[in-house]
Formats: sequence, C-alpha cells, structure tokens
Amino acid sequence: MRKRFEWAVPATAILLAVGLLLYFTRISPVIYETNDDLFLKWIASGEMTGDPEAKMYYIGLPAGIILSSLYKLAPDLPWYGLYQLAAIAAVMAVISGGILSLVEKPLLRLLSLAAFGLGAYGFFFYHVAELQFTFTTAFLGAGAVFAYGVSILSAENKKTHRLWSILFWLMTFWSISIRLKAFLMLTPILAVLGVGGLFFSKDPADSEARKSARKRILITSFVGCGLLVAVYLQDLAVYGTGEWKEFRDYKNAEEMVTDYYHYPDYDTYRELYDRYDIGPAAYTAASSHYLVELQPWINASSMADVAATAKANYRSLSFGEFIRAFWDRHMISYMDRPLNILVYALYLFVTLWIMGLRRWGELKELAVLVMARTVIWSYLIYMERLPVRVSHGVYAAELACLLVILLKVQKKAGRKASAVMGILAAAMVMALTVRFGFPKAAAAGYDARSKCENGKIFAEVRGYFAEHPHQVFLLDVHSFEYYTENALVGRVDETDNWLFLGSWMAESPWYDKKYDRLGIEDPDNCFFTDPDVKAVFLKVSGDEYEYFEDFCRERYPEKQVYVEDIIHTSAGLEFAVLGCE
Repeated sequence: MRKRFEWAVPATAILLAVGLLLYFTRISPVIYETNDDLFLKWIASGEMTGDPEAKMYYIGLPAGIILSSLYKLAPDLPWYGLYQLAAIAAVMAVISGGILSLVEKPLLRLLSLAAFGLGAYGFFFYHVAELQFTFTTAFLGAGAVFAYGVSILSAENKKTHRLWSILFWLMTFWSISIRLKAFLMLTPILAVLGVGGLFFSKDPADSEARKSARKRILITSFVGCGLLVAVYLQDLAVYGTGEWKEFRDYKNAEEMVTDYYHYPDYDTYRELYDRYDIGPAAYTAASSHYLVELQPWINASSMADVAATAKANYRSLSFGEFIRAFWDRHMISYMDRPLNILVYALYLFVTLWIMGLRRWGELKELAVLVMARTVIWSYLIYMERLPVRVSHGVYAAELACLLVILLKVQKKAGRKASAVMGILAAAMVMALTVRFGFPKAAAAGYDARSKCENGKIFAEVRGYFAEHPHQVFLLDVHSFEYYTENALVGRVDETDNWLFLGSWMAESPWYDKKYDRLGIEDPDNCFFTDPDVKAVFLKVSGDEYEYFEDFCRERYPEKQVYVEDIIHTSAGLEFAVLGCE
C-alpha cells in the first residue's frame, strides 16, 4: 500500500501540471511575449540560416543542441514553444508534488492543490499565454529553489533527500541551459535556504544525524555550484574565439548602450562620432530606430567606445529616486500588482505564524530572505531592468522560498495548529486569486488573442515576399516589433528572402550565413547598389520612413528613395516597399 502511495504522489502531480497546461493552451493561444523568442525560434529551426542552429547566444548551448536536434528530427513540430511549456509544466509538477508529499491530511492536500491550481492560473497564466525565455529560466529557477528547500527539509531521510536533490540538480541544469544570467539572479534566495538549513535548523535532535544531514546539504550545494561553473565555462569556450568572440564583444557593448546607458548626445560628443564617420542621420537611425544594418561603422570597436562614453556620463539614481522607484514598482506597478500582493500577503501570513509558534529559527530565515530579495530588487531597480519577465521570475522564486518556510513551520507545529495553518493559507491564496488574479489572467488571454491576430498581418506580408522570390526585403524594426506567431505552429519556411534592419541578430554570424544564401556580398551597401533589395515600412501617417530617407541621403547624396509598391493587408494596414535609385 505504501509503495502505491509513493507512486500516487508523482503521478498526481504530473497529471495536475499537464491538466493545467492543457487547460491554459485551450483557453488562449500561446504566443511569444517579445520578438526575441521569435528570432531564437528562427535560429533553432533553421528558418534563419537554412539549417537548425545549436549556437543561439542568448540560449545556452545545451538547450540549443536539444532544440536544433529536435528540429532536425521533426522540423514541422513547434519544438521551441513546446520546450518552454514543458519547463513550466515540470516546475508545476515539482511544486505540487512537494505539497502532496509534505502535507499529510487528505483534506489539506485537496485544499492545497486547489489553491495551487487557482494560483497558477491567476498569477502565472500570463507567462503561458505569452512565453518568454527569461521568465521560463527564472521559473525553472523557482522550481530549483523549491526542490532545494524540500531537500533540506528532508535531509534526515537519505532516500527522500536524494530524490529532491536530483530534482534540484535537474531544475538547475534545465534553467541554466536556457539562460545562465537569469538563474544567477536568484542565487541569493538559494543561499538563504542553504544557510538556513546549515545553521538555523535545530533538527534532528541527534547531533550525529544533524551532522549527516548538513553533509548532504553541502554535497547538494556543491554539485549545484559545479553545474553553474561548467555551463559558464562552456559558454566562454563556445563564444570566446573567432567570429563569435567578435559578435559577443559587440553585443556586450551594444547592450550597455541600448539597455542601460543610451547613446551619448550627438552634438556633445561630435568628435567621438566623427571618428567613425557617423553623421547626424546615421546617429538618429541607430539610436532612435535601431537601424543597425547598412551601417558600416557599427562593430565591436566603435560600440566599445560609444559604450565607454555612455557609461562615464551615466547619471545613476539618487537615493530618493531609488526609494521612489522601489515603492512605485512594488505598490503601484500595474503589471506586478496582483503577484506582489500575493507575495506580501504570504510574507505577513508566515511571519505571524512563526511568531505565534515561537519558531525563532525560521524567523531568522525569513529576515535573511527579506535581505536577499532586497539585494536582488535593488540591483534590478538601480540598473532599470524591470520588465515583467524579470520581476515575475523574482516573485516566483520568493514564493517558492516562502512556501518552503511555510511547510517547514507547518511540519514542526502541532497537529491542530498545522491543520488550521494549512486551511487558512489555502483560503488566503484562493481569495487573492479570485480578487486579483482572475481579472489579470482574463486580460492576459485577451492580449494573447489580439497579438495572435496581429501576427496574421506578418504572415500576409510574408506572402508578398513569397510572390517576389528574386527580391530581398529589409524590414524596419519598429514596423514589425509587435507582430508574433502562435508558438505552437510549426516551422514556417515557405519563404526566407527577408531580414530585419535591426534586431539583436544583426551583425551576427547568422546574418552572414543568410546573406550568403541570398547571394548578397556587400550587406552594408546592398540597398543602394542592388535593385532587388527593398526596405519595408508600416505606412500610417506617411512619415514613418522619413528618418530612413535622411539616412540614405546622408550616405549616398546622389541616390533617391522611392515607394515602389504598397502591401495591403486584411486588417487595413499598409506597408510601403521602398527602393533606391
């Protein structure tokens, strides 16, 4: 009977996770939150270069090898989207399995799973409807946090501890295989659990058993650190030589400029820009419109100088501005508000129970968790890196850590107190979900459906490209930045005679391969010298491509940009196809 029950726990957890995922994908299309994932999917599937690529730069090589191999085996399946959905389902299974294994009473198990299911829909459905690899990485990190915490709770039981340690290693490797930097952001929270397990805990009472338990915690921690170091060294080896090193150096400098410090003012630093033959129109095109292609001056050397100048003149937030930004983000932010209400309610709930039960060791852990999350949030606010795909990942890890502390307190409380605590916690989560989470989830579904409809416009434009296979189309970044695809639609390779004028892929080895396939030998000048190369802009008020005309006029005064054709779409939007003569 006991053996059957052991199998029932993981089976129930897996069924719950799969059921939730199937329900989520049924009520809403699954799209990508940003075009970054769309670009990565094009690389992995081979739509960019002609063959599936393992080197994806923003996605770790282990995940890249898996994805590119899957696309080679079955190119028509949407592996990139499925890979992220599988990761989200795995985390839900791990957390629900932990709840089932640590909560003893059947009624409490039922209530806890109901609260988990509702909470998953209310607070994290958005990240299934709109996938993004940074959040998926952080969500896997939250799963690793939870598994690590449960492994500490069960350290006195060698078999159970080994199982949860393996899950921790699996979640950790899966997370860092996608994006190492996003996982590293959560290490202060993992440190809280490790320190708490090693120094704050007084159980088990037997000193020899406690020593053995701490030894197992240390082994788990060292193996996890080893995985981090191995993936980091592998990334250095892959992107540390040849054309990849040049691209990495360029991207590091370019990201400092565009994501953190912004381009230095043209008039103030005219000498810097003159050094690289950057005129005012080229500066405007790069700094305001992300026009990177057709710009010979953009390379690792020039961007390093621009980044150094930008960093030297960057004004960081004052203490007062920092406090206001911290307060606004946590108390006013529309995107974060439902989730941060849940996090703060759980902080309060756990604190009151710890004080009521006088479990002072856990109160210390909670205080250190507050310190760790303050470090993480301070860094994010100071660097002004707070899109929801980042902030929600931090909240998910905090929730995982708080859940571990709650389960730890509940485990050591009396039977009556444990039952009351579980019932109240489940009721609180369900009430907050209904009040704050459900409206947000409904809005997320509507937003995903709207963006999916917009994606059909891009498909219609690509249909035009297919009708002109002898031409090459360079797409304006801002005209297409909000168009995406259903993530569960397979590879779209009916035509590939187009590229973006910007995006983070520009100036990359992937672009070089595609230019070779398209027969373009001089990418910097192709629009001006090849009559079959066109530029495409969304046409609304008539001046969307004025900056592009200025840029072309600055580079080649004798050339003239003209509208060769108009692409009409079913939504009523029009796209201008520009030529140069």
